[in-house]
Amino acid sequence: MEKMRRNVEEIKYLNRSVTVQMKNIVTNEILENSFKDRLQGRDMIVRALRDTQKDISNDVEKVRNNVEEVSKSVSALSMKVSNEIQRDVTDLRQQMLNMATKEMIRRGVTDLRQQLHNITTKEMLETNEIQRGVTDLHVTARMKNVVTNEILGKSFKTTGRDMIVRALRDTQKDISNDVEKVRNNVKEVSNSVNALLIKVSNEIHRGITDLRQQMLNIVTKETLEESFKTIGKDTFTQALQNIFDDIKMLHHGISDLRRQYRRMCVTRTRFNI
Repeated sequence: MEKMRRNVEEIKYLNRSVTVQMKNIVTNEILENSFKDRLQGRDMIVRALRDTQKDISNDVEKVRNNVEEVSKSVSALSMKVSNEIQRDVTDLRQQMLNMATKEMIRRGVTDLRQQLHNITTKEMLETNEIQRGVTDLHVTARMKNVVTNEILGKSFKTTGRDMIVRALRDTQKDISNDVEKVRNNVKEVSNSVNALLIKVSNEIHRGITDLRQQMLNIVTKETLEESFKTIGKDTFTQALQNIFDDIKMLHHGISDLRRQYRRMCVTRTRFNI
C-alpha cells in the first residue's frame, strides 16, 4: 500500500510537470513566431523545444510505467482479498456442515437405540419365560421319577410289570430327549440374541459411517437437509429391515420352542408323569 501511494504521488507530480512543459511549448511557439528574424534566438528556442519534448516523452514513459505498477499492485491486492474471502467462506460452510451433521446423526442414533432397546427387552423377556418353563419341567420330571420308582417298586409285582416298566422307560427317554432338545434350543436362542446384538451394533456403526460420508459430500445446509430426507432415511430403513428380518427368524425359533414345550406337556399329561 505504501508503494502504491508513492506511485500515485509520483504520477501526480509528473502530470503537473507535463502541464507546465506544455504551457512552455505554447509560449515557445509564440516566441518562435515573433523572433523569426533572429536566427540565433530561433535556433536556441528550437533546441529548447526539442529538449522539452524529450523531457516530456521521458515523463510520459515514467507515468506509463507507474500506471502499470499501480495496476499490477491493485490486481495482486484484489487477488489476495478474493482468496481470503473464499477461504473464510469455505471454513464457515465446513463449520455449518459439521454442526448440522452431528445434530442429525445424534438424533438418528438416539431413536435407533431406543427402538433396539425395546425390541431386545421384549425378546429377553420371552427367552427368560422359556427358560423358567424348562426349569420347572426339569424339577417336575425329577419329582415324578422319584414317586414313580417308589410306586413301581411296591405295587407292580404282576405279569404286566415288565411291559409297563419298558413303556415308562421309553417315555422317560423321550422326555429326556425332549428336554435336551429344549436345552439346545434355549442355547441357540441365547446365541441368536447375542449374535443379533452384535449384528445390530455393526449395522448401526456401518449405517452411521455411510451416512456421515454421504453428508460430508454435501456443500450447503439446504442440500444437506434434502439429501438426509432420502439417503439417510434409506440407510436407516435398510438397517432396520435387516434387524427386523433377524428378529423374525428369532420369533420362528421361539415358536418352535413353544411347540416343543406344549408337546412335552401333552406327553406328561398322557402318561401322568
